[in-house]
Amino acid sequence: MNRPFRLLFLTPSAGRTGSEMALWNVLHRFDRSRFQAAVYCERPGPLLRELPPDVPGLTSPFQGSPSRRLWAKMRHGAGIRVYERFIDDLSHSFRPDAWYINTINMAYHVHSAKRLGVPVVGHVHEISHLLYQDVSALDMGTLVQYARLLLCGSGQVRDELSVMGANRVEVLYPPVDLAALRPDPARAQELRRQWGIDDTDFVWLMSGTPIYRKGLDLIPAIARLLPPRTHLIWTGGIAIPNASFFLVQKQLEREGRGNVHFVGAQTTDYANYLAAANGFVLTSREEAFGMVNIEAAYLGKPIVAFDAGGVREIMTPGMGIIVPLGHVPGLVEAMKAVMDGTYAFDPAAARARALDFSSDRLVGEWERIMSGFL
Repeated sequence: MNRPFRLLFLTPSAGRTGSEMALWNVLHRFDRSRFQAAVYCERPGPLLRELPPDVPGLTSPFQGSPSRRLWAKMRHGAGIRVYERFIDDLSHSFRPDAWYINTINMAYHVHSAKRLGVPVVGHVHEISHLLYQDVSALDMGTLVQYARLLLCGSGQVRDELSVMGANRVEVLYPPVDLAALRPDPARAQELRRQWGIDDTDFVWLMSGTPIYRKGLDLIPAIARLLPPRTHLIWTGGIAIPNASFFLVQKQLEREGRGNVHFVGAQTTDYANYLAAANGFVLTSREEAFGMVNIEAAYLGKPIVAFDAGGVREIMTPGMGIIVPLGHVPGLVEAMKAVMDGTYAFDPAAARARALDFSSDRLVGEWERIMSGFL
């Protein structure tokens, strides 16, 4: 092929989730002489404004300006298949060599690709079952059978896809932009002061959308068992806080747990929150990989995590402790072992392991895998 291979990426919301951050790291670094890209998002999230200049980004006809949404609704009301026609027109105008379906939440697009006769690459970041339950068996089965290539975020995901009958599956760990982690030590200290945290206090950082899958409901139980002068800081927000989040907040208030802080989504200060912490704790019930583990390791933070999936493929001796899934007392005992020095953390080993997942290295691996698809 004498021209770049064209890929139309379809992704949910251009939000700061691991699956979409990984995609954006690829979009910023792939070899322009070999690949060309356009991106379609169901909803216009913040990352849509951070696309490279040569990568056009489009959203659903039911998103955007009021006039655009009204026009789409009027046409839909008149019996026109507005959504399907928009995707078809987008594919015809960009003339992709393949569609790249990012996450199982977009699996339903495989039917349109199959109808148009366009090859598909699927990228599955999720592990069963909490996320799989929201995807129909028809959509997932068709994606697994029709896709010429499935990329996945860990070995566990690869095994699950193989059980479902996938023909060609390649593990590609999510590329992490480690170069973007440039914390300001003075700002990190300022953040600790803002939350009333002394220099001798121990701070555990958590990150992600505050939901059940991430172990939100376990926070009160963890907080009860931690020793004094230990703080939990949760970075990551949710557009519309749900009743579960409301309940946890009220539980913490009722028990007077002023050492638990929900600071919402962070962009400019994210690296500073990591730097302000003494360690990172992963409370997720399911986590196919967990990019934030790599970020924490790169900044020399010990990790304590439930055995939630991909984390066991990340951790090497000296990086931290993995605890049986859902065992809160065991998690807290591991946290205490880190805090009192019983566990010998090796920051150099953690940083070295983190470099295995850098964007510079893994985007090259993405190009190698995709070259076999051409």
